[in-house]
Amino acid sequence: FTLFIALLCTVLFYHTYPVLFAVERGQFEILLGFFAALGLFALSRGFRKTAVAALVIATQYKIYPAILGSILFIRYRWKVLGAFAALNVLMLFIRGKEIGFSYIKQVRGMAEDPRSWPGNHALASFAHEMVRLGHLSPDREVVVTKILYLAVVLVFAVAFLWVAFKRKPQVRSTFSVAE
Repeated sequence: FTLFIALLCTVLFYHTYPVLFAVERGQFEILLGFFAALGLFALSRGFRKTAVAALVIATQYKIYPAILGSILFIRYRWKVLGAFAALNVLMLFIRGKEIGFSYIKQVRGMAEDPRSWPGNHALASFAHEMVRLGHLSPDREVVVTKILYLAVVLVFAVAFLWVAFKRKPQVRSTFSVAE
């Protein structure tokens, strides 16, 4: 009965004016949020296949939900994370290798040559803005950017490894945000 109520609330929510207005104007993050939430809900109930499928769809909308793959690893280790990664690669190239490689090239280009504009929160954009303001010499911009990215990756890696290996994975019927 609670699943029926949850589905009913979701259907009603997605048919409200603000959601339809956002989707009509191309702001599809609400759909990404739906699939990410569905994936986390399925994880909390132990439905691995549904969780992987929903998180793959969320990752295909935008790349940042791929971080939720770390929850798959913490819960189920390599087997499920491998399926998540394989399905994402399959979905990336499902429309052809030219389109898949074109997407990879675009993402790589945006990472290597960020544009400095208000609202761009990329670390490379921050370093570029520091050069523009005269706080950093132009010849050090690339080095500072790489150091910033390395610091973030190291912090995430240490936190992830600490959480992933501090205990054996347990499959429970509930999921806490603190996990």
